[in-house]
Amino acid sequence: MQDILIVPTFDRPEMLWLCLDHIASSHGSSNLRILVYVDAHVGQMPPRGEIEQVLAKFPQLTIRPIYRQPHMFHGNSFNVMMAFKDAYESKAEHVFMIEDDVMVHPEFFRWHRQQHEDQVLGCSIGVVKEPQYGHYASLGVCFRREMLKLIVPHCQVAYFSNLRAYCKTRFPPSKTDCEQDGVFCRVLEGFPVAWPLVPYAQHVGWYGYHRKRSVRPQGTLSERYLQVKHVLTSATILRHWVKDFGDIKVLQLSATSGTVSGAAE
Repeated sequence: MQDILIVPTFDRPEMLWLCLDHIASSHGSSNLRILVYVDAHVGQMPPRGEIEQVLAKFPQLTIRPIYRQPHMFHGNSFNVMMAFKDAYESKAEHVFMIEDDVMVHPEFFRWHRQQHEDQVLGCSIGVVKEPQYGHYASLGVCFRREMLKLIVPHCQVAYFSNLRAYCKTRFPPSKTDCEQDGVFCRVLEGFPVAWPLVPYAQHVGWYGYHRKRSVRPQGTLSERYLQVKHVLTSATILRHWVKDFGDIKVLQLSATSGTVSGAAE
């Protein structure tokens, strides 16, 4: 059975395009079953046509889009955790998750698989560990499928409807957030987690549904894609576009496809 890669997305098809560039440039990606879970909030439907255009650019990958029915749950916890629930019900050995604003190194999949060959892990995470991440960060992760049994019991309306109240009543007191990363931090306590010494993933999503101050790319899909690539080439340009928080840095991980020529600042 092929390993599964979950790619959650919503309304950033140009960022998804760049994300898939990096996935396609990574060793082992052709052997993955890639499930792109497209979220849908009531009153905010995703750009389905543009997402289909992006996926069509990667015929070398095995990609299946899954479109959510509109729902009223805040954030992306519902989309991410229900995707993991689906993966748990599969026969895959490894389940990867790369959000649409996370770019990966060409050795990303090899590194993760090696970690799980050497030891029994709660999961492996593609970024270098920093204090703010706690025990888990959803930045290019891999689970052995059977570990997802820890997540499945929490995929319920009671959690998605009120994240904080749910965590408060079911887990010991914690300073950790209550979105899906917070649930993973809690259920993985006691399990070893592998973090690399050099990054195999990089978060670059400076704009989105919850980052209202930052500047979004404008124009056609191709123009927005080129803008995203161009912005991520320079710390000076980033300062103009990134307004919500300061941890977005110049993209360091390479992908062979695409171009930055012709993009405007």
